[in-house]
Amino acid sequence: MVPIKSYKGLLLVAITAGLGFRISEDSPYILSDLPDGFSYTILGILGRSIGAISSHWLYTSFLAMGLVLIWRSRQKLIHQKYRLIGIFYACGAFASHFAWNSPLRTLESDLPWVSGLLISLNLFFFISLYQLLSKLDKENK
Repeated sequence: MVPIKSYKGLLLVAITAGLGFRISEDSPYILSDLPDGFSYTILGILGRSIGAISSHWLYTSFLAMGLVLIWRSRQKLIHQKYRLIGIFYACGAFASHFAWNSPLRTLESDLPWVSGLLISLNLFFFISLYQLLSKLDKENK
């Protein structure tokens, strides 16, 4: 395991890994759109960029930090209550990815509420995670 100097530093590593995966996943889609014309390619890039707000960088950070919280609480380095929070975030990574790829998000309606709701929930939980990690960093000084 990476020696932890700060929880927020480890969060940044997880975000970077998730962004790298996102870029490697999007590249083939963009390249496959090129033969269909410039405007089609731009629309594809914009469509994929909207999904990037709440995507692999978030899922990776949820999973990684969830596992760190579980591991650190099992080692008795942090309070045991953080184990449950870690389980919540680790499982939440899979649940949010599943929800994003579910048929619910592709329902045809005048108001695309599902995508907005999922993005909002994911960002809410990310902000909550960041605040928790800030608190843990202050406690560990």
